[in-house]
Amino acid sequence: MARGGGGRQAAAAHEDAELLKALLVGAMWPRCAKVELPSGGKPARRGADADAPPPPVKLKIKDDTGVGSASLHPSCVLARQAAALKASYCVYGEAHKSGSGAVMLREATPVPPLSLLLFGGRLRHDAKAGMVGIDDGWVRFRLAPEAAELILAVRRMLDDLLSRKWEAPRSDTAAQERMLLEGVRELLAMGR
Repeated sequence: MARGGGGRQAAAAHEDAELLKALLVGAMWPRCAKVELPSGGKPARRGADADAPPPPVKLKIKDDTGVGSASLHPSCVLARQAAALKASYCVYGEAHKSGSGAVMLREATPVPPLSLLLFGGRLRHDAKAGMVGIDDGWVRFRLAPEAAELILAVRRMLDDLLSRKWEAPRSDTAAQERMLLEGVRELLAMGR
C-alpha cells in the first residue's frame, strides 16, 4: 500500500464536502438563515456555567411576510452541535411554527458566504458601495472590487453553463464543466 496519499485524500474529501454544501445552497435557496452567534461567536463558559447547555443559536429568516426570528428544532442535528457552530449562514429544508408560535428550522446545514454567492439567488453588484447582494439584498457582502469581479465572473459562467445544459441536455460541455468545477472547488477551498 502506498504511503502519503492519506493527506491528499482527506483534502479531496473536505473539498468535496464543501462543494456539496455549496450545491445545497442552490437546491434550498431561498431557505437561508442568518446565524446570530452569542457573545461574538464564542459563548462565555466558565466554572459552573461550563456544564450548562449552550445558549440556543438565534436565527433570522426572511419570507414573504418579512424578516423574523427562528430557532433550530431540537431534532435538528445542527442544534446538538450549536456550540461548535462558526458559520454565519445556514440553509434549511423545513420551517414550521411550534405550538407557542415560534418558528423552528429542521434539516439545517451551515454554509460559507461564498457558497451563497456562487449558488444562491440573483446577484446585484453595487460597485460604488463595494457590496454584492443576493436577490433583494437581505443577504449582502462587502467585497474588494477584485473579489467581487471574480465571483461575478464565475457566477456568470455557472449560470451560462446551466442554461446551456437546460436548453440542450445532450450538448457536450464536459471540458467546460470540469474546468469550472475545478475553479469552484479552488474558490471554496480559499474561502475556508
